[in-house]
Amino acid sequence: DVVSVKDGRNGVLLTNKVGKAQLTLTIDGAKQPNIVKNIDVLSSASSLFSLGDGSEENPYLIFNLGDFNNMANSSADLSKNYRLMADIKDGKNSVLQQIGTTNKLFSGTFDGYGHSISITNNEHAASVLNKSNENLGLFASNSGIIKNLTIKDRTITFNKFNQSTQFIKNFGLICGSNTGTISGCKVYNCNLSFLSGVEKYTYKNINMGGIAGFNSGTIDNCEVSNCKIYNTAEDQTQAYTDSIKMVYTGGIAGLNKGGTISYCSSNKNVIKSIVSENNSSPNYLFIAAAGGIVGASIDNGKLEFCITHSYSSKDLTFDYQQTIEARSSDDGHYGNAVAGGIAGITS
Repeated sequence: DVVSVKDGRNGVLLTNKVGKAQLTLTIDGAKQPNIVKNIDVLSSASSLFSLGDGSEENPYLIFNLGDFNNMANSSADLSKNYRLMADIKDGKNSVLQQIGTTNKLFSGTFDGYGHSISITNNEHAASVLNKSNENLGLFASNSGIIKNLTIKDRTITFNKFNQSTQFIKNFGLICGSNTGTISGCKVYNCNLSFLSGVEKYTYKNINMGGIAGFNSGTIDNCEVSNCKIYNTAEDQTQAYTDSIKMVYTGGIAGLNKGGTISYCSSNKNVIKSIVSENNSSPNYLFIAAAGGIVGASIDNGKLEFCITHSYSSKDLTFDYQQTIEARSSDDGHYGNAVAGGIAGITS
């Protein structure tokens, strides 16, 4: 049996067969004849990934955008182990797919291995809007481990989509909702703008953060720098009463509910949490909260050894001074707009 060998990547030869095989190596321009070796193929690439079997000892290896997007395939096992082996950058017609959904959580381990993802195309965001998906991010929902990953030069914008049919609730660059662990991740030079329009729908929180929109797990040793994070809820309807709106925006997470965020930093970001309201209901209540680390930390959530500041770095060119803003534009209803260097609200 002759093994079909693909192009080598990082010195690795890829095959799709297991067993006894004959390897013929031809070196372009060489004077010597082809080199022929009999080899034993002990493991093969999966149908979706170039190398690995997804185990802790032999994770699936992600070399490029195609490999990464294969994680979004419906047949991909999100409880497995993955490792990023190279930076993923913009290419022609690059589209970054979201991994998982609100109900299909990533529960394995994704190790960025010190590499970065910098795809500026906004289409990955648009591709999930019609799935009634509450969580939006590189990973929709994480209950596993995401570590050592850098996201940079991303721009994601939503403008006035109808929240009555598109239920985006948690929005973060690493993941929408985190109940697992995010460790050693960085976000640089990114712009997130979220403007929701509501019609006949009483929605709950809209949580937005540089790392995660919502956190009830652990986020540690993460950094968000030189980013714009704008979270705006706008309502032009008078169709309901007794509604509560909470718009939470933070450099690391929008809402930290019973989770732990430690050793994280927010540096020279512009963070805004805004409610714009024309509802005439007398029982209407809103809360707009913004913080350098979190918009709100509730239910005994822990914030430990975190800093928010405006230091200079030789590694980054900064466009902003640290700015944290919470405000409202309404017609006299009950509400609060609060901002803090670390957190807008703690309880």
